[in-house]
Amino acid sequence: MSMRNEEEILVILHGGLGNQMFQQFMGELLGNQMNAQVFLVSGVLHRYSASHVFELDPLLGGKLHHRNGALAGVARLRIPKFLAKAGFGERALHLGRTTILDGYFQSTTSYQAFPERDRVALLEEWAERLNLSVDPVLDGAVEHIRLRDFFKTREAAEAHARMRVQMAGPGRFMTDDDSLLIPLLAEARRADDLVQTDGWSAWDALRYMSRFSSVRTNGSTLALWAALLRRRELHSSLAEQMAFFRAMAPSR
Repeated sequence: MSMRNEEEILVILHGGLGNQMFQQFMGELLGNQMNAQVFLVSGVLHRYSASHVFELDPLLGGKLHHRNGALAGVARLRIPKFLAKAGFGERALHLGRTTILDGYFQSTTSYQAFPERDRVALLEEWAERLNLSVDPVLDGAVEHIRLRDFFKTREAAEAHARMRVQMAGPGRFMTDDDSLLIPLLAEARRADDLVQTDGWSAWDALRYMSRFSSVRTNGSTLALWAALLRRRELHSSLAEQMAFFRAMAPSR
């Protein structure tokens, strides 16, 4: 049996699809830079079901694989995460020929080591893998309002949603809590602007948002990727998200 001598990267997956896309993006960039094979470690998805691992399938492109075994067990110790909490920032953990990535990687500072051409090339490759260009373009804007896990109380979520509806211009609305948004849109006489997403996957939501010329959000990572991958306008209430979008968006 031959010994493994090639460089490898283990990417710790956590969170939903939007968060996992950041983790995969960092993993692929580093893998391309190091000429290393990239593996996904999914043992720390916590409340997310095992099926979330396979949500990344459309982006795997034959490059990323699920990893089990001893090093995957080491990766699940979350050592890079604890280093970050100790003030060392998001960084990789190097164990011989293995590099472990564990972080959110949603800040521009995480990508300073990668030239713009490499980031842009990977984004374009992702768009091709997903075949987004086949979907017809829709006029106007779509607003994705995250509510369920963004607020501690329903009252706070409702107050935020009401503000977003009142401030919104023409366009469609998407949310993860129809029961909260429906009465607010009815009050504003915009009930017909709600996009019913029952039964949709996270990819369905991303693809739909990518069809609009303008994407608005209160911090949805899916909205960010929808705008970024299809070169749409993005208007996010999170400054860090807008900074990431401007840094990663291809020059126009």
